[in-house]
Amino acid sequence: MAQHFIISGATGFIGRSLVARLHERGDTVSVLTRSVQHSKHLLPTAVRHILLDESSLPQLVAETEGCDGIINLAGANVGTM
Repeated sequence: MAQHFIISGATGFIGRSLVARLHERGDTVSVLTRSVQHSKHLLPTAVRHILLDESSLPQLVAETEGCDGIINLAGANVGTM
């Protein structure tokens, strides 16, 4: 059964792989992003993009209703240390 996930940090190394895998499984993916243009360039076309700013709060609340999981991958790149 398909599930719905909301992911922050989806354009990073792990996030891109996770989004692709969930998309292949047939799951719905909503991505929290600071740049819709950037995330559309990096991620599958079926992904929903939510601009992360004050005006998107109602959309974000609506997306969380019936959501099966919220995954936070946002943060500093630890691979360059």
